[in-house]
Amino acid sequence: MRVCPHRIGEQVDFHTADNPNDLWPQTTWQQDTSGTFAIASSSAHALGSTGGSETHTLTVQEMPSHGHTMTDIVGIISGTSTSVPRSRGNFTLTSYWNLINVASGTRYDAYGPGTWTIPNSGGGSAHSIMPPFVAVNRWKRVA
Repeated sequence: MRVCPHRIGEQVDFHTADNPNDLWPQTTWQQDTSGTFAIASSSAHALGSTGGSETHTLTVQEMPSHGHTMTDIVGIISGTSTSVPRSRGNFTLTSYWNLINVASGTRYDAYGPGTWTIPNSGGGSAHSIMPPFVAVNRWKRVA
């Protein structure tokens, strides 16, 4: 009979379908099917603590800083009503009343009080945050 080299409480990963209860008959093992990663304990992660998530939906604070463009803007230039060219990424809303063409530096006073709506983009779905992994059979000796 083979003597088990693992102490009670130790966890062993197998890249095979072996069952340690069969390999070491005088021991008791429990398979871990939680689908979790192991992380080294530290001051930030106490031994036995758990955490993390397979997917995550970003909050506004977690989104990268970015801007949006506006299209089909109507404005007043020198008191004359005119159409401001489609933005194609050139216009930045600087206040409720003003637009600046970033490419030329030209300032436009917005036509009347109003609200500009810049459409949302993206689906808002959760995305995977799992690092690359290899699945193994993980067993913990319990007796």
